[in-house]
Amino acid sequence: MSSNRRRAGSRPASAAPARGRKATVRSSRSAAAVAAEDPLALDDTAAGRKLSARSIILMTLVVLLVAMFVPSINTGIRQIQQITALERDIEQTRNEVEQLQDKQQQLEDPEYIERVARQEQHYVRPGENAYIVVDDIEDDASASAQDKVERPMREQPWYIELLDSLKSVGYATKDSP
Repeated sequence: MSSNRRRAGSRPASAAPARGRKATVRSSRSAAAVAAEDPLALDDTAAGRKLSARSIILMTLVVLLVAMFVPSINTGIRQIQQITALERDIEQTRNEVEQLQDKQQQLEDPEYIERVARQEQHYVRPGENAYIVVDDIEDDASASAQDKVERPMREQPWYIELLDSLKSVGYATKDSP
């Protein structure tokens, strides 16, 4: 046999890649065109790949692990939210304590006590006369009474009137007008 003869199905020597080297040049032809020319060529697209049993088992294990840890993660998130809420409560309580301590210090000051007693309780020192002006209050009350719209007064509270109307509806018949 001559050396120029090729076996059926074998490639020419120029088409065979060099041994020990991978072909690094990829053609710009589409995968469909390559598959049409050579049906035995491997498809590098994701559609041509098949899932092996190993990958299915690994994905199943990952799903099971995630399913196992989801309740723990939810519990952790709820605990973090509770901790944050409690820290806010602690901060508010600290602010209240500081305000109460300030108030306590003010109450220990005799000048503050005297000022509050004079303003709010109308206390006076011995020998002083206290005057309370009443006319200003009456003028304000009469002016506000004139500005108000008169509303009719009910004989009974609204809820009793409601109950009475519900009772009368309950006793109504088709014959009554």
